Amino acid sequence: MNISGEALRIGIIRGGTNRIDESLAYGQYLITILAKLGHRTVDILVDKEGIWHAFGRPILPSDINKFIDLAWNALYDTSKDRDFSIPALMQKLDIPLISETDMTYGIISRPEMMREFLKRNDIKTTSHLLYTHTIPAGDEDGRINDFIKTVNRKISPVWVIQALATHHYPEIIAKNQMDLFTASHVFLDFEGEVLVTNLPVGRRAHIGVISGFRGQDQYTLVPLENRHVEGFHNTFTHAEKESLTKLAKNIHALFDYPHHIAIDIVHAPHRGLVVEKINTRPFEYDQSPFCQSLALLGVGHDEVIAHAINQAMKK
Repeated sequence: MNISGEALRIGIIRGGTNRIDESLAYGQYLITILAKLGHRTVDILVDKEGIWHAFGRPILPSDINKFIDLAWNALYDTSKDRDFSIPALMQKLDIPLISETDMTYGIISRPEMMREFLKRNDIKTTSHLLYTHTIPAGDEDGRINDFIKTVNRKISPVWVIQALATHHYPEIIAKNQMDLFTASHVFLDFEGEVLVTNLPVGRRAHIGVISGFRGQDQYTLVPLENRHVEGFHNTFTHAEKESLTKLAKNIHALFDYPHHIAIDIVHAPHRGLVVEKINTRPFEYDQSPFCQSLALLGVGHDEVIAHAINQAMKK
Protein backbone atom coordinates (compact mmCIF):
# COMPACT_ATOMS: atom_id res chain seq x y z
CA MET A 1 0.00 0.00 0.00
CA ASN A 2 1.30 3.45 -0.89
CA ILE A 3 -0.09 5.85 1.72
CA SER A 4 1.66 8.82 0.11
CA GLY A 5 -0.40 8.30 -3.06
CA GLU A 6 2.42 8.25 -5.60
CA ALA A 7 5.27 5.79 -6.13
CA LEU A 8 8.61 7.59 -5.93
CA ARG A 9 12.25 6.70 -6.45
CA ILE A 10 13.70 7.32 -3.00
CA GLY A 11 17.44 7.27 -2.43
CA ILE A 12 18.56 6.08 1.00
CA ILE A 13 22.02 7.49 1.70
CA ARG A 14 23.81 5.37 4.30
CA GLY A 15 27.19 4.08 5.43
CA GLY A 16 29.77 6.83 5.76
CA THR A 17 32.56 7.03 8.32
CA ASN A 18 30.71 7.59 11.60
CA ARG A 19 28.44 5.11 13.42
CA ILE A 20 28.46 2.95 10.29
CA ASP A 21 26.59 -0.04 11.72
CA GLU A 22 23.86 2.23 13.02
CA SER A 23 23.59 4.01 9.67
CA LEU A 24 23.34 0.74 7.75
CA ALA A 25 20.67 -0.59 10.10
CA TYR A 26 18.64 2.64 10.03
CA GLY A 27 18.86 2.76 6.23
CA GLN A 28 17.75 -0.87 5.92
CA TYR A 29 14.79 -0.22 8.19
CA LEU A 30 13.74 2.69 5.96
CA ILE A 31 14.18 0.59 2.83
CA THR A 32 11.88 -2.09 4.25
CA ILE A 33 9.16 0.38 5.25
CA LEU A 34 9.33 2.34 1.98
CA ALA A 35 8.99 -0.85 -0.04
CA LYS A 36 5.81 -1.64 1.90
CA LEU A 37 4.54 1.84 1.01
CA GLY A 38 4.99 1.05 -2.67
CA HIS A 39 8.07 3.15 -3.37
CA ARG A 40 11.15 2.10 -5.29
CA THR A 41 14.21 2.53 -3.10
CA VAL A 42 17.71 3.20 -4.37
CA ASP A 43 20.36 2.06 -1.89
CA ILE A 44 23.15 4.67 -1.96
CA LEU A 45 26.16 3.45 0.01
CA VAL A 46 28.94 5.83 1.00
CA ASP A 47 32.20 4.03 1.79
CA LYS A 48 34.85 5.03 4.34
CA GLU A 49 36.74 6.96 1.66
CA GLY A 50 33.65 9.04 0.88
CA ILE A 51 32.93 7.38 -2.49
CA TRP A 52 29.23 6.99 -3.29
CA HIS A 53 27.88 3.75 -4.76
CA ALA A 54 24.54 2.77 -6.30
CA PHE A 55 23.49 -0.21 -8.42
CA GLY A 56 26.78 -1.89 -7.57
CA ARG A 57 29.06 0.79 -9.00
CA PRO A 58 30.63 4.10 -7.95
CA ILE A 59 28.64 7.23 -8.77
CA LEU A 60 29.14 10.96 -8.53
CA PRO A 61 26.93 12.61 -5.88
CA SER A 62 26.07 15.28 -8.46
CA ASP A 63 24.53 12.61 -10.72
CA ILE A 64 21.94 11.21 -8.32
CA ASN A 65 19.19 13.48 -9.67
CA LYS A 66 19.17 11.18 -12.70
CA PHE A 67 17.73 8.24 -10.79
CA ILE A 68 15.96 9.48 -7.62
CA ASP A 69 12.99 11.75 -6.92
CA LEU A 70 13.72 12.23 -3.21
CA ALA A 71 16.67 11.58 -0.88
CA TRP A 72 16.57 10.38 2.71
CA ASN A 73 19.80 10.96 4.63
CA ALA A 74 20.61 8.00 6.89
CA LEU A 75 24.27 8.96 7.42
CA TYR A 76 25.54 9.71 10.90
CA ASP A 77 28.46 11.74 9.54
CA THR A 78 28.76 15.36 10.59
CA SER A 79 29.65 18.10 8.12
CA LYS A 80 33.29 17.72 9.26
CA ASP A 81 33.29 14.06 8.16
CA ARG A 82 32.65 14.85 4.49
CA ASP A 83 33.72 17.33 1.84
CA PHE A 84 30.33 18.93 1.24
CA SER A 85 26.92 19.57 2.75
CA ILE A 86 24.26 17.06 1.75
CA PRO A 87 21.40 19.56 2.29
CA ALA A 88 23.25 22.09 0.11
CA LEU A 89 23.90 19.47 -2.59
CA MET A 90 20.25 18.41 -2.71
CA GLN A 91 19.13 22.02 -2.89
CA LYS A 92 21.51 22.62 -5.80
CA LEU A 93 20.23 19.49 -7.59
CA ASP A 94 16.60 20.40 -6.77
CA ILE A 95 16.03 17.06 -5.01
CA PRO A 96 13.63 17.04 -2.05
CA LEU A 97 15.45 15.84 1.06
CA ILE A 98 14.47 14.32 4.39
CA SER A 99 17.31 15.18 6.74
CA GLU A 100 18.41 17.38 9.57
CA THR A 101 20.19 20.55 8.53
CA ASP A 102 23.93 20.57 9.12
CA MET A 103 23.43 22.94 12.04
CA THR A 104 20.83 20.77 13.76
CA TYR A 105 22.79 17.56 13.39
CA GLY A 106 25.99 19.29 14.41
CA ILE A 107 24.37 20.31 17.70
CA ILE A 108 22.61 17.04 18.44
CA SER A 109 25.52 14.76 17.52
CA ARG A 110 27.88 16.35 20.06
CA PRO A 111 26.77 16.01 23.70
CA GLU A 112 28.69 19.08 24.86
CA MET A 113 27.22 21.24 22.08
CA MET A 114 23.68 20.01 22.70
CA ARG A 115 23.88 20.71 26.42
CA GLU A 116 25.32 24.18 25.87
CA PHE A 117 22.63 24.93 23.28
CA LEU A 118 19.86 23.86 25.67
CA LYS A 119 21.43 25.79 28.53
CA ARG A 120 21.45 28.99 26.43
CA ASN A 121 17.72 28.45 25.91
CA ASP A 122 17.06 28.04 29.65
CA ILE A 123 16.45 24.30 29.41
CA LYS A 124 17.90 22.07 32.12
CA THR A 125 20.03 19.14 31.06
CA THR A 126 22.32 16.53 32.58
CA SER A 127 25.97 17.15 33.38
CA HIS A 128 28.39 15.08 31.30
CA LEU A 129 31.99 14.06 30.73
CA LEU A 130 33.64 12.99 27.48
CA TYR A 131 36.41 10.57 28.43
CA THR A 132 39.20 9.27 26.18
CA HIS A 133 41.97 7.01 27.40
CA THR A 134 45.27 8.84 27.81
CA ILE A 135 47.02 5.93 29.52
CA PRO A 136 48.76 3.64 26.96
CA ALA A 137 47.07 0.39 25.99
CA GLY A 138 48.51 -2.48 27.97
CA ASP A 139 48.58 -0.60 31.26
CA GLU A 140 45.26 -2.00 32.42
CA ASP A 141 45.52 -0.87 36.04
CA GLY A 142 46.52 2.63 34.95
CA ARG A 143 43.56 2.92 32.57
CA ILE A 144 41.09 1.61 35.13
CA ASN A 145 42.34 3.89 37.89
CA ASP A 146 42.40 6.96 35.66
CA PHE A 147 38.87 6.31 34.40
CA ILE A 148 37.44 5.86 37.91
CA LYS A 149 39.33 8.85 39.31
CA THR A 150 38.26 11.16 36.44
CA VAL A 151 34.61 10.17 36.61
CA ASN A 152 34.44 10.55 40.40
CA ARG A 153 36.09 13.96 40.24
CA LYS A 154 33.82 15.44 37.57
CA ILE A 155 30.41 13.68 37.65
CA SER A 156 28.30 12.63 40.61
CA PRO A 157 26.44 9.29 40.63
CA VAL A 158 24.27 7.73 39.35
CA TRP A 159 26.19 7.47 36.04
CA VAL A 160 25.11 6.48 32.53
CA ILE A 161 28.16 5.32 30.57
CA GLN A 162 28.22 4.68 26.84
CA ALA A 163 30.69 4.51 23.97
CA LEU A 164 30.13 7.11 21.27
CA ALA A 165 30.08 6.31 17.53
CA THR A 166 29.61 2.57 18.02
CA HIS A 167 27.02 0.07 19.17
CA HIS A 168 29.54 -2.66 20.00
CA TYR A 169 29.58 -1.70 23.68
CA PRO A 170 26.60 -1.80 26.07
CA GLU A 171 25.19 1.24 27.80
CA ILE A 172 25.86 0.86 31.51
CA ILE A 173 24.04 2.41 34.45
CA ALA A 174 26.49 2.58 37.36
CA LYS A 175 24.91 3.24 40.74
CA ASN A 176 27.97 2.79 42.94
CA GLN A 177 31.74 2.33 42.90
CA MET A 178 31.51 -1.39 42.16
CA ASP A 179 29.38 -0.66 39.09
CA LEU A 180 31.87 2.03 38.03
CA PHE A 181 34.72 -0.46 38.46
CA THR A 182 32.85 -2.93 36.24
CA ALA A 183 32.29 -0.23 33.60
CA SER A 184 36.00 0.63 33.59
CA HIS A 185 36.70 -2.96 32.51
CA VAL A 186 33.99 -2.94 29.84
CA PHE A 187 35.49 0.14 28.15
CA LEU A 188 39.10 -0.79 28.88
CA ASP A 189 40.11 -1.35 25.24
CA PHE A 190 37.84 1.25 23.62
CA GLU A 191 39.94 3.96 21.99
CA GLY A 192 37.13 6.38 21.16
CA GLU A 193 35.13 8.78 23.32
CA VAL A 194 33.16 7.47 26.29
CA LEU A 195 30.22 9.63 27.34
CA VAL A 196 29.51 9.69 31.07
CA THR A 197 26.38 11.54 32.16
CA ASN A 198 24.73 12.08 35.50
CA LEU A 199 21.43 10.23 35.86
CA PRO A 200 19.13 12.43 37.94
CA VAL A 201 16.76 10.82 40.39
CA GLY A 202 13.23 10.90 39.01
CA ARG A 203 10.80 9.39 36.56
CA ARG A 204 12.01 9.09 32.97
CA ALA A 205 9.76 10.18 30.14
CA HIS A 206 9.96 9.53 26.41
CA ILE A 207 7.94 11.88 24.20
CA GLY A 208 7.75 12.37 20.45
CA VAL A 209 6.71 15.34 18.32
CA ILE A 210 5.72 15.27 14.62
CA SER A 211 5.51 18.38 12.44
CA GLY A 212 2.31 19.21 10.59
CA PHE A 213 0.66 15.88 11.35
CA ARG A 214 -3.09 15.26 11.49
CA GLY A 215 -3.89 18.96 11.25
CA GLN A 216 -1.57 20.07 14.06
CA ASP A 217 1.59 22.14 13.67
CA GLN A 218 3.17 20.10 16.47
CA TYR A 219 1.54 16.71 16.99
CA THR A 220 2.76 15.33 20.31
CA LEU A 221 2.73 11.68 21.30
CA VAL A 222 1.71 10.48 24.75
CA PRO A 223 4.63 10.83 27.20
CA LEU A 224 5.56 7.33 28.31
CA GLU A 225 7.43 6.49 31.49
CA ASN A 226 10.62 4.54 30.84
CA ARG A 227 11.19 2.03 33.61
CA HIS A 228 14.17 0.49 31.84
CA VAL A 229 13.78 -3.27 32.39
CA GLU A 230 10.02 -2.99 32.85
CA GLY A 231 9.57 -1.09 29.59
CA PHE A 232 7.40 1.92 28.77
CA HIS A 233 4.15 2.78 30.54
CA ASN A 234 1.41 5.42 30.31
CA THR A 235 1.63 6.45 33.97
CA PHE A 236 2.05 10.25 34.06
CA THR A 237 -0.79 12.41 35.39
CA HIS A 238 -2.58 14.90 33.16
CA ALA A 239 -0.65 17.82 34.67
CA GLU A 240 2.67 16.00 34.26
CA LYS A 241 1.86 15.20 30.65
CA GLU A 242 1.04 18.84 29.98
CA SER A 243 4.39 20.04 31.36
CA LEU A 244 6.32 17.35 29.49
CA THR A 245 4.48 18.10 26.25
CA LYS A 246 5.10 21.85 26.58
CA LEU A 247 8.85 21.31 27.03
CA ALA A 248 9.00 18.86 24.11
CA LYS A 249 7.26 21.37 21.83
CA ASN A 250 9.66 24.11 22.90
CA ILE A 251 12.66 21.94 22.08
CA HIS A 252 11.12 20.86 18.76
CA ALA A 253 10.65 24.51 17.82
CA LEU A 254 14.29 25.37 18.52
CA PHE A 255 15.61 23.28 15.66
CA ASP A 256 15.26 24.06 11.98
CA TYR A 257 14.61 20.48 10.87
CA PRO A 258 12.67 18.20 12.99
CA HIS A 259 9.88 16.55 10.99
CA HIS A 260 9.78 14.03 13.80
CA ILE A 261 11.79 14.11 16.99
CA ALA A 262 11.96 12.12 20.21
CA ILE A 263 13.07 13.55 23.55
CA ASP A 264 14.00 11.76 26.77
CA ILE A 265 13.24 13.85 29.86
CA VAL A 266 13.65 13.16 33.58
CA HIS A 267 10.82 14.38 35.80
CA ALA A 268 13.10 15.04 38.77
CA PRO A 269 11.57 15.96 42.17
CA HIS A 270 14.33 18.44 43.05
CA ARG A 271 15.38 19.86 39.66
CA GLY A 272 12.14 19.76 37.69
CA LEU A 273 12.29 18.65 34.04
CA VAL A 274 15.78 17.68 32.89
CA VAL A 275 16.53 16.76 29.27
CA GLU A 276 18.65 13.64 28.79
CA LYS A 277 18.58 12.96 25.05
CA ILE A 278 17.24 14.30 21.76
CA ASN A 279 16.85 11.96 18.80
CA THR A 280 15.87 13.16 15.31
CA ARG A 281 15.97 9.57 14.00
CA PRO A 282 13.63 7.71 16.33
CA PHE A 283 12.61 5.04 13.77
CA GLU A 284 15.29 2.61 14.90
CA TYR A 285 13.20 -0.56 14.91
CA ASP A 286 9.55 -1.63 15.08
CA GLN A 287 9.38 -1.66 18.88
CA SER A 288 11.46 1.47 19.48
CA PRO A 289 10.04 3.82 22.16
CA PHE A 290 8.85 6.20 19.44
CA CYS A 291 7.01 3.40 17.63
CA GLN A 292 5.47 2.23 20.91
CA SER A 293 4.20 5.76 21.48
CA LEU A 294 2.69 5.82 18.00
CA ALA A 295 0.98 2.46 18.59
CA LEU A 296 -0.62 3.79 21.77
CA LEU A 297 -2.40 6.41 19.64
CA GLY A 298 -3.23 3.98 16.85
CA VAL A 299 -0.76 5.64 14.46
CA GLY A 300 1.30 3.43 12.15
CA HIS A 301 4.94 4.35 11.76
CA ASP A 302 4.51 3.89 8.01
CA GLU A 303 1.91 6.68 8.14
CA VAL A 304 4.43 9.03 9.76
CA ILE A 305 7.10 8.11 7.20
CA ALA A 306 4.63 8.69 4.36
CA HIS A 307 3.75 12.05 5.87
CA ALA A 308 7.44 13.01 6.00
CA ILE A 309 7.71 12.20 2.30
CA ASN A 310 4.62 14.25 1.45
CA GLN A 311 5.95 17.25 3.37
CA ALA A 312 9.34 17.02 1.67
CA MET A 313 7.78 16.80 -1.80
CA LYS A 314 5.66 19.90 -1.16
CA LYS A 315 8.62 22.15 -0.25
